[in-house]
Amino acid sequence: MLRHTNKELLATKYYGSQDKLVLRKTYNSFIEPRTSLDKDLIKEVLEFKPKKVLDIGCGNGDFLIGLRKSGFSGELTGLELSKGILSPGIKQNEKEKLNIDFIVGDAESLPFGKEVFDVVIAKHMLYHLPNIQLGVDEALRVLKKGGVYFVTLNCKDNNPQLTEAEHLICKKYGLSTTHGKDLISEIEIGKYLTKFGKIEYFVRKGQMNRSDLFAGYFASFRDNYEPEPDDKTWAKIMLDIKEFVENKTKKEGAFIEKRSNVMITAIK
Repeated sequence: MLRHTNKELLATKYYGSQDKLVLRKTYNSFIEPRTSLDKDLIKEVLEFKPKKVLDIGCGNGDFLIGLRKSGFSGELTGLELSKGILSPGIKQNEKEKLNIDFIVGDAESLPFGKEVFDVVIAKHMLYHLPNIQLGVDEALRVLKKGGVYFVTLNCKDNNPQLTEAEHLICKKYGLSTTHGKDLISEIEIGKYLTKFGKIEYFVRKGQMNRSDLFAGYFASFRDNYEPEPDDKTWAKIMLDIKEFVENKTKKEGAFIEKRSNVMITAIK
């Protein structure tokens, strides 16, 4: 089983806490124009006026909390495989009495009956599923007829600098990484959505030139390497990444990373 689809690792080592998620969101906050689709998605959900919303793989719950604070008054349910990453959302939900139902569960075996939700959301999580089609079919099963399935993904051309750096490290140290490899993108997603009716794509593109943050962002994917580098090897790798950034900056005049994300709207 690939590391990024290993449920035990995802629930403990990779996302046992929100640390990596927060680091990556901080990095992404410097992208201009912003490629985060959260505001677009909140607007879409509010305009659809659903009564019941399910966020599958809700992470620390920040999207549902944002949706509630944006005026949504219906039922909100967040499902997450990792109890650790969900803990901050649970605490904030209880403290602020936001009335969000956060539960630990598996996206490939949703603990709900048929046609329960008006909206089902899958934000940047489908590539973590061992069986993507099963996960999509489960979302379809719990979605009401006429309901909307919102999916967000990285596009195929996302993060070219990171991809190049990872290839360089794998070649030099005889490693392999599943990060960015064969991950579902806007190009492949269509084959999993054939049971839905109308499907629309909305892409946001941006870039960032914060070279000082690149090494930390790169380091957040250390767990994806096989075999996982020991501390001594990783220290050498991080020096290589520093050199990679310096060489790119010197050659191109600036270190610019391009970002591209897509939101898919699928009607049942």
